[in-house]
Amino acid sequence: MPETDPQAYISLDCPRCGAPLPEFAEEIVCQYCGARLIFKHARTAPPRPAPARPADPQSLTLVPLTYVEPRTQLDAFTISLPPGWQFEGGITWQNKASAPALLGFRIFNPGGIEQMECFPNQYFGWSTNPMFQMQIPLGGDFYQSEFRPPLSAADFLQQNLIPRQRSKPGMRVLSAQPDPRLAQKTQSRLTPSTPQQQFSVDAARVQIEYQENGLTLREELLANIVYMRVIAGGLFGSVESLFWYTDGLIAWRVRAADFELLHPIFDRVLDSYQPNPQFIAAVQQISQQMTNGVVQQIRNFGQAALRIGRQLSQMNEMQWQSYWDRQHHQEQMWDSWHANQARVDQVHQDYTQAIRGTDEYFDPNAGRTVELPSGYQQVWSNPLGEYIFSDDSLYNPNQESNGSWTLINPA
Repeated sequence: MPETDPQAYISLDCPRCGAPLPEFAEEIVCQYCGARLIFKHARTAPPRPAPARPADPQSLTLVPLTYVEPRTQLDAFTISLPPGWQFEGGITWQNKASAPALLGFRIFNPGGIEQMECFPNQYFGWSTNPMFQMQIPLGGDFYQSEFRPPLSAADFLQQNLIPRQRSKPGMRVLSAQPDPRLAQKTQSRLTPSTPQQQFSVDAARVQIEYQENGLTLREELLANIVYMRVIAGGLFGSVESLFWYTDGLIAWRVRAADFELLHPIFDRVLDSYQPNPQFIAAVQQISQQMTNGVVQQIRNFGQAALRIGRQLSQMNEMQWQSYWDRQHHQEQMWDSWHANQARVDQVHQDYTQAIRGTDEYFDPNAGRTVELPSGYQQVWSNPLGEYIFSDDSLYNPNQESNGSWTLINPA
C-alpha cells in the first residue's frame, strides 16, 4: 500500500461485485454481496482511520434489465439487478386457458450465495358441490386447476411451497407475518366484486433458516394469493366454486448475519419489476381465445349435472324396486337391469359430452349422427363433410358461396 496521509480518504471497490467499500478497517464486509476482506499490515504501517459508517443500501445503483419474450418478440418486463449479478429463466408457455404464460426466473450473485427466485404461479380450484368432492381426488384436475381447498398465504408457504421447494435438513421457520400493503396493492387492480363473483387477496412473508455447505442461510419467502368465489344455484342448492391462484411467489436468501443489512436491496429489486402492458395484452388475448371454449364447457357441464342427477335418482329407485321384488319377479329384475345399464350409458355419454363441450347432430349429407362442438345457434354441413358454426340466426352460407350447405339440427 502506498504511503499517504492517514487522514486522507482512500477509495476501495469490492473485488467480487465492484460495489464501493467503506474506509479502511482490519476487516471489511461488503454490504452488497457479503464478501469479507481482511487486511494485514506491516509493523511500521501508519494507523488507519476509524471505520466509516456502512453506506446506505439505498445508494447502490441497480442495473436495469429488459426481458424479451422469444415467441412474441415483445418486451415482457424490466427488472433492476445489483451490479455484477446474473439473470436466468423467463417466460414458458402451456396449453392452459387460465394461464398460458408462466413466469419463473432467478437472479443471483455468481460469486456468492445471494439470490432472488421467482417461482411460476400456481392455480387451484375448489367447490362445495358434493358431487365434485366425491368424484375428484385432492390434487386432481378441476377446470385446468389443481383441486384443493383454499389456504391463507402464510399456510400456503408453509404447507405447499416450502415442502416442495425448500425441504432441507434442519430447516426451521423463524416467523410468518401478513403483508397487508402488498395485499391492498393487488386488491386495487382487481375487477370489482359482484354478489355472484367475489374477489379477495391475502399476502404473507415467511422467514426460514437452514444450513447449506457449512453456512447458516436465512431466506424470506413471499406469497400473494388471489381468491375468486363464484356462487350459483344447482342440484344441491346454492353451490360455491372457489378459484384461487398465486399472483407472485418470491424467495430471497443471504447469509443469516447479512439479512438485515441486505433486506433493503432485495426490496428495491422487487419493487423495480415492471411488466410491459403490451405483453400482458397479448397474453390476455391468447387466454381469452382459450377461455371461450372453457366457459362454454362449464355452462354445458352445469346443465348436464342437473340432468345427470335426475337420471341417477330414477336409476336408484328402479334398482331398489327390483331388489325387493326379485324373488317373485326374476324376469322383471333382468328387464330393470338392462334398462339401468342403458340409462348408465346415457349418463356417461351426457357427462363426457358436457366435459368435452360437444353435442350430437344428425347430418343428412353424411346420413348419420355426428358429434360436434356445442354452444352455437346454427350448424351447417355440406356433402364434402365440412361444417360451419355460427351464432347468427340469420346467417346463411349459401348466400356467400356456391357450396350446397344444409342446416342440421341436434339429434
